[in-house]
Amino acid sequence: MQVERIGTGRIATRTERGDRMFAVMVERSCAAIRDLDSLTVVSESIGRRDRSVG
Repeated sequence: MQVERIGTGRIATRTERGDRMFAVMVERSCAAIRDLDSLTVVSESIGRRDRSVG
């Protein structure tokens, strides 16, 4: 499983264009999570792990 990380640019200067691009990236990432029902997959995976640990 791949996890995309969002890092902070400590040496970059914020711009309106960059802020818009970041907002679009977040919107699209959230849409993908919603469309793929990823939170259900994660919660089911956690539930399986918790039951196997007991």
